[in-house]
Amino acid sequence: MPPGAVELSYLEKKVLLALGELQKASPEELRAAGKFRELVEVMNAASWLQAKGLVTMKERV
Repeated sequence: MPPGAVELSYLEKKVLLALGELQKASPEELRAAGKFRELVEVMNAASWLQAKGLVTMKERV
């Protein structure tokens, strides 16, 4: 692996692939696009990707 490369989990890869199609998406949209079983899988993977600096998330209340 090249220096500075980041290892990604299976779920992180699924989120990035789904985002590639959508650009911006809600967790529910990502769940449908990526065919995730549970919403928590999307949320966890997105959180890991954010910690790695690969995605940004906006939280709405």
